[in-house]
Amino acid sequence: MLESPESAGGDTLVSSSVAQFNALSPRFRKRLEGLTAVHSNNDGVSQELKNGEAAVMRRKELIQEHPVVIVHPVTGEKALYVNPVYTKYIVGFDQEESDYLLGFLFDHIAKRQDLQCRVRYEAGTVLVWDQRVTTHSQTLDYPAGERRHGFRLTPLANKPIPSKVEEDDGDGTPAAGYALAEEGTRRHLVEFIDQEDLRDRPIDKEARISYVGTDVSNINFLVRQTDQSLIVHHFATNRIERRFTAHEPDRIPAEVFELPEKVVVDQLLEAYFEKINPGFPVIDKDRFLKQYQARNPSDPPSLLLLHAMLMVGAHVLEGRDGLEATFFRRAKILIDSRFERNRDVVVQAALLLTWHSDGPEDVAANAWHWIGVATRLALGLGMHRDAEPSTLVEYNKKMWRRVWWLLVQCDLLIALQYGRPLAM
Repeated sequence: MLESPESAGGDTLVSSSVAQFNALSPRFRKRLEGLTAVHSNNDGVSQELKNGEAAVMRRKELIQEHPVVIVHPVTGEKALYVNPVYTKYIVGFDQEESDYLLGFLFDHIAKRQDLQCRVRYEAGTVLVWDQRVTTHSQTLDYPAGERRHGFRLTPLANKPIPSKVEEDDGDGTPAAGYALAEEGTRRHLVEFIDQEDLRDRPIDKEARISYVGTDVSNINFLVRQTDQSLIVHHFATNRIERRFTAHEPDRIPAEVFELPEKVVVDQLLEAYFEKINPGFPVIDKDRFLKQYQARNPSDPPSLLLLHAMLMVGAHVLEGRDGLEATFFRRAKILIDSRFERNRDVVVQAALLLTWHSDGPEDVAANAWHWIGVATRLALGLGMHRDAEPSTLVEYNKKMWRRVWWLLVQCDLLIALQYGRPLAM
């Protein structure tokens, strides 16, 4: 420190992120391990741009995904790796869920005074800390006109090492998860049937589509008690929280949320859109690229769909075929865990996975298997029924027709190729 305020103030609050992690309950610590969060400095960069041409641009905009819990490379201790300045959202959570969890962690970091120390400066003070597991904050409490002037040196850092998710200790958590899922399903059904605007509510991205099936189904019978129109088969209902639909989402391997360097992703997407999508238009190119290039942390492209597209891109791009199996494995994990909440996207992803085969004898990982998965999902959504009388938004009606007829074509071609029955 070269100069500190003459009267008082300008101190630094320092806290150990190892102590912050250890102060949480054992079960909560376990739930945090394996989660990743997106970090971005875009707020600071935007502020520098607003300051005008005279501002010193110290940095460019960066967006990176990091584990929520890391391991110190020397001591092996586990530590929290989030902060309110750079951490934007937790991957795989809805924004509301992410904000709630991060808000709790930020308060835990800032308000646990028993985990903090306060450093008071005078000219010549030297403060050294381990940047990997330390949080720090300046106290802006000194009088206007007084100066706090010092040098801060930061060495090159290592890449954060994610903590390994521990095996279940037999505390009954999975059973509790299934109980929650069962309760969520019951509540969802009651709310759906009791909707006053059942017929008029738009089926958009804020809603979950419910296909009531044919006249012999129980749900069809219940719906017809309030809606006598026999030509409408698709209705809007409330979205279901991922904790009710996904299979133990906190145990999904961390690698599933990883992507190669942006230049590699761009190459694979370019190969996909140039060589595959024109004749196999599963994806709306303009809409997807607009979302992908916006790099909006609150509205990212579907991770499942991205892995499936990258798999196909690796399949057709020379020199990248070694990545195909990696992207296939990650996409399959996301499908098996029911991580993706948009079922339209799951149909598209399953259709893309027909491009991968582990061999003609492996009936669980070839094109015939995946066209069956995609077809069953589409039938479950009611893509085979006329959605025109429903309140499904026009864009989705168009995409449903496109995807359905791609399914019909692929089902026939793959059945001929493998000499096996049609899926539909």
